[in-house]
Amino acid sequence: MKPNLNIRRLDTQELTFADVFEAMADLPDAPNQLVEDSVRQILESVLKGGDDAVVQWTNRFDARQITDFSQLCVRQEELESAFDRLDVTVRDALETAHGRIHRYHVRQQQHSWSMTDDDGNLMGQEVRALDRVGIYIPGGRASYPSTVLMTAVPAKVAGVGEIVMTVPAPEDVLNDSVLGA
Repeated sequence: MKPNLNIRRLDTQELTFADVFEAMADLPDAPNQLVEDSVRQILESVLKGGDDAVVQWTNRFDARQITDFSQLCVRQEELESAFDRLDVTVRDALETAHGRIHRYHVRQQQHSWSMTDDDGNLMGQEVRALDRVGIYIPGGRASYPSTVLMTAVPAKVAGVGEIVMTVPAPEDVLNDSVLGA
């Protein structure tokens, strides 16, 4: 059964175009306000409750039963084990993608420079990497190792010292391809 589509054609030459378009574009703010209120509630609870609040929200959203914040952290050995468990074709694809992404972003690198103009003014550009960045990798029903590579590799090329990745782990399931990436 095909969905009932109601497609409306607008003509920019019609005198009522602006009014009709404005009415169509006037979306209710209620859903956005609900999202904003929910996010504000979560942020306020984390500001007050710290790691304990993060654990509570994680248990709620990811259907987990963790008791301590440290259970949210994945050790380097776990990342390496996840990579080793991958099928060789997946590992090769990740390594190939990593190399391509790395080569691309190396060419984008900017460097610090300075000059003194004819009037003796010192001008230039200072390029410095951030000490730490956070990357969010969507997950759950699907896995996105490409998002890991497309966010972590440019950060590493730029010289970021520490990359903190967060990814949903519904029911304590972490995807090996995401961890391996």
